[in-house]
Amino acid sequence: MRPAPVLFVVALVIASLAPTAASADCPKTSSPTDAPYVREVPLSQAGVWTVDPLHSGRLAEIAPGIFVAVKGEHERRHVRIARWIEGLRGAPQSVFAEEGMPVYRYRELVDSHLYELWTYPERHLTYVFEGDSLVGTEPF
Repeated sequence: MRPAPVLFVVALVIASLAPTAASADCPKTSSPTDAPYVREVPLSQAGVWTVDPLHSGRLAEIAPGIFVAVKGEHERRHVRIARWIEGLRGAPQSVFAEEGMPVYRYRELVDSHLYELWTYPERHLTYVFEGDSLVGTEPF
């Protein structure tokens, strides 16, 4: 056997034992790299807000009165979708519970009536809503 692989294995074993020996002597401390940094601040201690936290795209309420900053387009999109789902009432809420998130969702204004159409291509079906009521379904 060549000495290089043996030395590599010995070095690997020593390196794997070194952190456990050090952690046995010292108490474990958490560093900012251990977990994502999320600062929770009660609204009463936050001072004066320049934006309304309930309607902001930058803040999300994780508990009553506690808001966290939402960073990035991806996280803001998830917050918008979650708020849209919470705001569903009536027939749209029951269709969402049954079918899930629509693939295509758009609004049409026809003769001063606002219709919202949800399309589910895998089922070849479109739901048509006016306000909180289901007007009908359309196959395609």
